[in-house]
Amino acid sequence: MTHTSGPWNFRGMTRAIVSAPNKDGCYSTIGHISESLMIGEQEHFANAALIAAAPALLAAARQALDYLETLPYQPSIHPSTKAQDALHDAIVAAQGFPV
Repeated sequence: MTHTSGPWNFRGMTRAIVSAPNKDGCYSTIGHISESLMIGEQEHFANAALIAAAPALLAAARQALDYLETLPYQPSIHPSTKAQDALHDAIVAAQGFPV
């Protein structure tokens, strides 16, 4: 499973539309984030911004994990090992399959 390559962006007034340019330069819709009565407008657009940043965040997580894997082995309680585990889990969750 692969995602639509980034960068993603969002726009909208009453609902946010997350989109990305395709190979022809046209924009493809990634998703519509409809405003909910349960959250305010600021939270609505913050959610859209976070979704739009997903490809860049995934790439940064992969780079950080690659770096941490070059460090000498540390006990499982060491902060770098905890960060490595957290990055690994986040990448698996984002891509839907093991690293």
